Parts: sequence; C-alpha cells; structure tokens
Amino acid sequence: MTEPGDFMPESERVTRQLRDEILDGVRGPGSRLVERELAEALGVSRLPVREALKTLVSEGLVTPRPRTWAVVREFTASDVADLDEVRSA
Repeated sequence: MTEPGDFMPESERVTRQLRDEILDGVRGPGSRLVERELAEALGVSRLPVREALKTLVSEGLVTPRPRTWAVVREFTASDVADLDEVRSA
C-alpha cells in the first residue's frame, strides 16, 4: 500500500522522467518530443505530457513548436557546466 505522502501527479512523474532523459543525453539536442508518442511510450494520457512539456519549456530545456510537440534545445558548454553544478549540489 502507498503512504498518503507518496502520491505523485502523473504530470510531475512525466516531467521528472523527461528532464532526466534530456539531462542524461538520452534525448539529445534537436530530438522531437511529440505528445502522442510520449503519452503512448509512457503509458499516460496526453494531458500529463502536455503539462510536462510546458514545465520543460519554462525551464528552458525544450523549445515549443506548433500544435503538439517540442524540441530539445541545443546546450552550450556554459549551459552544461551550469547543469552539472546544479545537479551536484
């Protein structure tokens, strides 16, 4: 049984997974993130994926594209150094 404090909204779980995949290089710069495909692969509806993409756009990790997809942005050496610093903190 799960504890009351263990609940995590699907959108947060999807956001964490996509963020980790981007930062770990699993989804490289220029990779297309299509709502429908992500929802199917992650076993969720499109709504949590849409919310996750909005969060990742606000964090500067992806660039929105028309309709229902986004693209992983290119990172400079400075960006990577900053990300490493934040992750090690």
